[in-house]
Amino acid sequence: MEFTKLQLNALIYNHIKNKDHGLNDILEMTLNAMMRAERNEELADQGSFNKANGYRPGRIYGNGQILELRIPRDRNGQFIP
Repeated sequence: MEFTKLQLNALIYNHIKNKDHGLNDILEMTLNAMMRAERNEELADQGSFNKANGYRPGRIYGNGQILELRIPRDRNGQFIP
């Protein structure tokens, strides 16, 4: 499913407006999606020699709250986001 920038803007605005920690939720989702996309790009460049291998937990602080991250891994252990 693809969204336009206007649709994404409305979704993000509504999420932030209706939740106490909405900004942190958006930040957490964005960071997780960026790391996953980065791993997919790196694996595509390597061909079939390496594969995705799940996630490891990670934590960072954002806007006064701990953000729970899912840091992607690869089988060879070479991916560093």
